[in-house]
Amino acid sequence: MFSGRRPGKRSIVGTRVCAPHAGGFYWPGVISAIQAAAPWELAAGDRYAVEFEDGSKRTFDADDIVAAGFQSVTRDRLRSGQTVFITHNGREVEGSVESIAGDEVAVALADNNGRLVVTVKVDEIRLMKSRRSARLSESQQDPMGALSGGDSPFESSYKRLRPTEAASVSHSWPYNRWYAIQDAILT
Repeated sequence: MFSGRRPGKRSIVGTRVCAPHAGGFYWPGVISAIQAAAPWELAAGDRYAVEFEDGSKRTFDADDIVAAGFQSVTRDRLRSGQTVFITHNGREVEGSVESIAGDEVAVALADNNGRLVVTVKVDEIRLMKSRRSARLSESQQDPMGALSGGDSPFESSYKRLRPTEAASVSHSWPYNRWYAIQDAILT
């Protein structure tokens, strides 16, 4: 039974994770609830309800979930045919596991010229797409945008005043008060 308590501020409800789904493959989903272990169940840990992208829900132990704060991707968790994401030529690409040999995994990628098989380390494999900020995804779509007169993605987020705006700036109370006192003394 799921606990009726309200999740805390730092609750993991809503965290993106991967868990075993159809055919034993890991699919991305979101933790939708936490089932706390009963006090008399010392060996049992919390269980997590995961809602997958297709709408189905299942409950898992923490040992079955792959994500930050849970388990990491290991060669034991990967199977041939598992969909994975890797960084290839500076871009995140989707592929499928071909074979596993020791610490290296052969990943098949769909390429314009057909099929490309790349060998990567297990540590370089992700089971779900990376999340990027809107700023980074825009700069990736138009890499020359920054050089063609657009704002540079490396520029500070602090807004600099243009010369026309600088004349209309009002200063804070202590600044205005100091000048008012100086004007009163001088006159």
